[in-house]
Amino acid sequence: STDGCSNHSDQWVKHLEHVVVQITLSHPKRGNLQISLISPSGTKSQLLSSRYFDNSMDGFLNWEFMTVHCWGERVEGEWTLEIYDTAIHLRPSESIGKLKKFKLLFHGTAEHPYYPNAENEHQNVPQVGEEERGYAGPCHAECDQLACDGPEADNCLNCVNLSLGTTGSNRNCVQICPIGFYADSRAGRCLSCDRTCETCVGKNQSDCHLCKRGYFYYEELDICQLSCPSGFFTDEIERRCQNCPENCAECTESAENCTVCREGFSLLGSLCAPECEIGTYLNMEEMQCDSCADCLFCLGPGPLGCINCQSDSVLQDQECVSTCNEGFYPQNVHGLHFRVCKRCAEFCLRCGGPGKTCITCREGHVVINGICFSNSTCFNADLVFCKMIKLNKLCEKKLLKDLCCRTCLLNE
Repeated sequence: STDGCSNHSDQWVKHLEHVVVQITLSHPKRGNLQISLISPSGTKSQLLSSRYFDNSMDGFLNWEFMTVHCWGERVEGEWTLEIYDTAIHLRPSESIGKLKKFKLLFHGTAEHPYYPNAENEHQNVPQVGEEERGYAGPCHAECDQLACDGPEADNCLNCVNLSLGTTGSNRNCVQICPIGFYADSRAGRCLSCDRTCETCVGKNQSDCHLCKRGYFYYEELDICQLSCPSGFFTDEIERRCQNCPENCAECTESAENCTVCREGFSLLGSLCAPECEIGTYLNMEEMQCDSCADCLFCLGPGPLGCINCQSDSVLQDQECVSTCNEGFYPQNVHGLHFRVCKRCAEFCLRCGGPGKTCITCREGHVVINGICFSNSTCFNADLVFCKMIKLNKLCEKKLLKDLCCRTCLLNE
């Protein structure tokens, strides 16, 4: 609690402009901390919100945090510093943080900041003999029937519009209620909103018009609360709990930043994409599963997107077909329940498998024992010539190796 340094006239802060909180504490992960300050009038100011990526273990050493949310309020009374560890339930008891010291520095004026001309009015007030004959100077514009014992709004005996605070030295006359208060027209007073409200229409928690910074309106319960339930994210601008997308179980900061998906969906970056069944693929533009073209698995629309075929089909260039193209043969692949088209040997149009299994050659070639040879290679070869080649063992000569030797041997 504080008296606003009222015993020191040169330091007395009667009306606040801003408050600085100097904090020293230790903590294993300071990013989990939320720090708030509550004024004697009930105004709660968020000094620090939790920060997911702040993993520092240094804590704070004489760090200064500032708030202007108490502008115009009285200093006198009890101030409350709230420090909330958002992950305390996940941390062992020996690893909790420790507040070592803190200091409040109040900055303000002796005059109420709502009325900048009050100082000029005060200069016109007669000073001589005032204690003997009572106050005879001008009253503030908010004083009813110009009844006052001084020039300030807190010197009014009755208010024209609304009174703020209790009777005596803590009461002010105002035209409109400041932040954190609502107007009770019957009583002619500004009454405090709930401690979670910045603006309100009544005293109850459900009467909030705008939540205080650090609180978020949850429509389901019609209240302002420190955090949002699963399936919602905290909207710092609107100060509301906003719905995550329908397929998203948990999200942070915005609807486009999903962290946990609902059943049947998987994370794709920060979005939730449907888990497509066999025979379908993910259409990225529509974020839906569309049917493959006669495939078990595919990467996109049309026959060219296939990566996995039915057992009675073969895979040819990412397309599921009934038979392989000319120049290819179907081959079993370990681990796959379908066959894949492999290329036949060179110059072969149709083959039964790899190696010397050619059945039909391309034009200009002839098949001999499963291998395709060029027609021009052995054009003039005949049986007599071949016998001579073999008899003289000419095929063993490197010079003749690529001529007719192999053909002659095969035709013998």
